[in-house]
Amino acid sequence: MHNKGININRIMYYAIIILMIMQLTTEWKFIYYGSRFNYIFWFLLIAALVLAISLLVRTTGLTRNSILILLGIILYLAGYAFATHYKIVYFFRIYVLVFALFYIYAALLLRKNQLTSFMNCYENVVIAIAVCSLVFWFFGSVLHIMPGRSMISYFWAGQDRIGYTYFNLYYENPLQNDQYLLGIMLSRNCGIFTEVPAFANILLFALSVELFVNHSNNRGKLFILLVTLLSTQSTKALIILISLVILKYMVSIKDKSWQRRVLSLGVFSVMILLGIAAVVVILQDKAKTGSFTVRLSDMIAGCRTFLHHPLFGVGFFNNPEVIKYSTVVRTNETLSMGLFVLPAQGGIYLFLFYLMALFLPLHNRKRITGHKTDYALFSFVLCVNLLISNSWADVTYLFFLAMAYAVFAESLKYSYSSSLVGIRGVE
Repeated sequence: MHNKGININRIMYYAIIILMIMQLTTEWKFIYYGSRFNYIFWFLLIAALVLAISLLVRTTGLTRNSILILLGIILYLAGYAFATHYKIVYFFRIYVLVFALFYIYAALLLRKNQLTSFMNCYENVVIAIAVCSLVFWFFGSVLHIMPGRSMISYFWAGQDRIGYTYFNLYYENPLQNDQYLLGIMLSRNCGIFTEVPAFANILLFALSVELFVNHSNNRGKLFILLVTLLSTQSTKALIILISLVILKYMVSIKDKSWQRRVLSLGVFSVMILLGIAAVVVILQDKAKTGSFTVRLSDMIAGCRTFLHHPLFGVGFFNNPEVIKYSTVVRTNETLSMGLFVLPAQGGIYLFLFYLMALFLPLHNRKRITGHKTDYALFSFVLCVNLLISNSWADVTYLFFLAMAYAVFAESLKYSYSSSLVGIRGVE
């Protein structure tokens, strides 16, 4: 029975992870845009979370601290919703409900010492997507020798678009895949996504899991994730990757002798300088493109919106109000640069909610795996999404945000250990 229960839990891990990724800007989602297909994914994700939680609460429950913090978060988010009066029902359904379920699920996994297993499953799913994308990208998009390429139509960013696919396992979006760099036409790897940043996002999340949760530094997994990241040719991903390498180096160098420290510092410094030089060259080249102009305009628009609405912002996903301050003519109402969109739409009030998630895990005494560097995962993945993503509230990000708060709740010094209160009652 015990093994059966573990197998069921692992099945639920993969089901939830796949549904989380499906909710991002995958081509599958936009091929069927506006149909019941999208609503079915939301329903399946919520149903899977409820089922997974019901399986876990049979043997464990939430601490009173966890419940109190969750209630406090819900009240805090309710304050934002009623202060902005913008799409209140939508905000509670898409953001608060999903966040609460993620929080409960993460807290229960943590109490059963299964959160690391869940993160490993997340990494496995991303690596599977990465391997598949590399095969089709190299033999299809680069060498053009892969058979089975077909045309598709989809609706994305407010327009009907034409793209190409290999067996609906890999997609080519001409607006994202084709890129000139230093005068050379290059093909970028978008995987199953409509845009490169979304793919780079999950790759960086998986890489941070391997480095800061598993601590195994599996060379095969690291090689796949690094090569796939480079194949996306995302400038922001490259910048964040360099930051991740610096963070990992600072953590690992403490355990080395002074001779090995000097040697590794020399090699590390050369690598970082080369990486920075590459970033500078790429940024100078991209400064001539329309993409750079749009992103710069979004940064300015975000800052101007925040200055006019500093406390609560203009409301959850109120893109039209932010675009009013844009300096370029747009063909759609999508925004980039989540780091600037968050304070514009959420103000200081919601920005503090995210900022606390960066630092609260530093307080925790109960680590996921017992290693001292686990807090770096939370801080890193939260920063990654704000810097690289167009959205500050996609489901994958919500899970990591909820996980950060769940870890903090479990690590409070003052614990009501004698009265564990769960959905199923007092133990």
